[in-house]
Amino acid sequence: MTTTYKYGMAAATPNAKRLAKERGVDLDALQAPGGRALRAADVPEGAAAAPAGGGAAAAAPAGAQAALAPAAGRQARLTPLARRMAEAQGLDPSSVQGRGVSGRVYAADLAGARPLAAAQAPAPVQAPEPAAPAAAREMPPAAPIAAQPAAPVPAPVEAPAPAPVEAPAPAPVEAPALALVEAPAPVVASAAAPAPAPAQAAPAPKAPLPEGVTEVPMNGMRRVIAQRMAQSARETAVVNQFVEMDVTALLTLRAAVNEGKAKTERLTVTAFILRAMAVATREQERFRMQLNEAGDGFLLFEKVDIGIAVGTQDGLTVPVLRDADKKSIYEINQETAALTVAARAGRLMPDDYKGGVITLTNMGMYGVTAFTPIINQPEAAILGMGKPTERLVMEGASIRNKAFMFQSLTYDHRIINGTESALFQLRLKELLEKPKELL
Repeated sequence: MTTTYKYGMAAATPNAKRLAKERGVDLDALQAPGGRALRAADVPEGAAAAPAGGGAAAAAPAGAQAALAPAAGRQARLTPLARRMAEAQGLDPSSVQGRGVSGRVYAADLAGARPLAAAQAPAPVQAPEPAAPAAAREMPPAAPIAAQPAAPVPAPVEAPAPAPVEAPAPAPVEAPALALVEAPAPVVASAAAPAPAPAQAAPAPKAPLPEGVTEVPMNGMRRVIAQRMAQSARETAVVNQFVEMDVTALLTLRAAVNEGKAKTERLTVTAFILRAMAVATREQERFRMQLNEAGDGFLLFEKVDIGIAVGTQDGLTVPVLRDADKKSIYEINQETAALTVAARAGRLMPDDYKGGVITLTNMGMYGVTAFTPIINQPEAAILGMGKPTERLVMEGASIRNKAFMFQSLTYDHRIINGTESALFQLRLKELLEKPKELL
């Protein structure tokens, strides 16, 4: 028993199907005698040869039938890319058998397609012969007899047909077909080209300002300060801690030391605080640490370099007092004054602001008693000092007037924990409440 398969609309045996693919023959254009399935013997040698078997299709000139069958028998179904390729290259899509469902033609199938000019050329040759084959098709039994007188006529037509149609077609058409398979890429790219358009529309006009409001642009220094302070607030694990100190003895000692001295030689409260900070920072190494770049370790600095916040007309600057733990309170007093003057005059160099391990910001001269300063990254802490305030306190059975000051410490909990910060502040309190140790 022979199993048959549908190849397009025609029934064919496996051998017939295989030969048709090898020889480029469209089985839909063939018809076996008596309506049986097409066999291998029914498949002609080439696309231009007449089908074997002597059926009704044999009555027509084989070359003419091969040329006309695809176009006359069906409308080729193409993918969008195959259609663009066929139009661009002038190919006849109906001259090939598509590999898709129901013979749909893909771009790769056009490698063997004939040019439209070649497909239309045989038309004049076929014109004189249609009458005899038409009559033969209507009378199947007489078809072989009626077709015999005309047999010598198609013979010369068959011989030249395979040469121009079959052999040249694949070679020249294959190269451009491959080029066109990749051609849609630029089309897709050009479709996506308008994507940058939204970027051009991004700058929207500013909304009008309310009446009486003027926009003041930032200068370079304030822009840097804004960026660094916002970064510090986002990135650090901030803790604010306050300790109150009795500074009555400090203020009394300072007044006694400064008596009779010129203003430029007088010790400031800031000088006492910096000297106490230098001692406490040397003792508490966590206040000399910073996170490494990876955030998985610490950098311990040997030197005690303390930043001093200085306000200027352009913004806040933080010059650094070097080796503060190795300087006397008088040296600290003089260098602090010099750094403040140079910072406000804009005479400091970039290196004068680098390398601090902790910063002091003293707001006491402005009447501020306590506040929460922002860490000057990459440092681990910043100490804020407020204005001394007086109040009456009980000492035994007597009442005394005393001065008190708040330490406002902000530290990064990633580096310093609560116990270490408390020990640091208690050491400051001890030194500032007994200021003679600082002289």
